[in-house]
Amino acid sequence: IEQGEQVRLHGEGKIAVHRVVRFREKPNVDLAESFLRKGNFRWNAGMFVWSVPSVLSEFNRHAPELADFISQVRSSKDLDKTLCERFEKLPRNSFDYAIMEKAERVLVVEASFDWDDVGSWWTVARYFKKDEHGNAANSALTALDSSDNIIFNEGETTIALLGVHNLIIIRTDDAILICHRHQAEKIKNLVGKLPPELQ
Repeated sequence: IEQGEQVRLHGEGKIAVHRVVRFREKPNVDLAESFLRKGNFRWNAGMFVWSVPSVLSEFNRHAPELADFISQVRSSKDLDKTLCERFEKLPRNSFDYAIMEKAERVLVVEASFDWDDVGSWWTVARYFKKDEHGNAANSALTALDSSDNIIFNEGETTIALLGVHNLIIIRTDDAILICHRHQAEKIKNLVGKLPPELQ
């Protein structure tokens, strides 16, 4: 994020708020290094705050096809049917590319805080309780001769492990995933093979 001039907001206190000159999603290494050398660029943590009318206005201006989809979803009497019929036909684009790189009324607040991208089960597991054998679980777990497993259990079902190592076990209301920890990057590929209602 290229930071512009500071703006004064009513009641802002000691927080510095700046206009965003431009937003650039995932620049290559050379470009990112040149941005950092300039000194007025900030790292985007992907955290956004807006009012519903303001973000809908940006969708209408910069991504009308997505705005139309949002409108249909909001007024749908059968949400599942609307999502199934329309979602796959939408352009594949992230919020950052579709909206943020084009939006003009954007402010940035510089902040220093702990942050973690929980985009993998390895990362999520850092926030789970671990037993003495490295089994990380979000709920009660019974384990014997088992180590370094990641367990996410959505619900009250008891999970017990015996003689297994380095597995990821995910239990939700409608599906169970069991895979080796070193295959975790392929979970996205597996999802594509599931029935549509589970994707």
